[in-house]
Amino acid sequence: MSITWSDVSSGATGYAKCVKAICTTGTETFGAAATDGLLLDRLTGWDVLVQADSGQTLSGAGTLQAWVYDPIQLVWARAPDYDISVPASLASIRNFYPLAGSPGKGVPVIASQGRIGYTPNGVTISSGGVTIYITGYAY
Repeated sequence: MSITWSDVSSGATGYAKCVKAICTTGTETFGAAATDGLLLDRLTGWDVLVQADSGQTLSGAGTLQAWVYDPIQLVWARAPDYDISVPASLASIRNFYPLAGSPGKGVPVIASQGRIGYTPNGVTISSGGVTIYITGYAY
C-alpha cells in the first residue's frame, strides 16, 4: 500500500495548480510528508476528483479522508469536516467529482496557507487502486 504524489499542473489553464495522488489500493495510510497534498498558498478554492484505475470502476463505498498541513506547527492533522463519502450510486462509474455541487467553484479557502490532502479509506473498486486529483483555483 502506498500513495505517490505528483504535480500535474503543467500547461493547465483556468486554475493555479493540480496535484494527483496515485493510490495502489482503496485504503491507504496518509504519508504526511511536508510536500504531500495541494499547497493552498494564493488559492481561493479546491476541487477533488477520484478515478478508478484504467479499465476499472468504483463500487460505491468508502471515504476520502481529508488531512490538513499546518505551516506554523509543521504537522499534518485529520480534518473530518472535509471528508468525502463515496456513495452507493457510483457503482460501475470510473470517475467521481464529489464537490461539483458546492457553492461557487470548489471548497473555499479561508486562510491561504498550509496544504490539503486526501487518502482513500475503504473505497471499493472492481480491482486495483484509485487516483485522487486535487485542483486548486486562483481567481
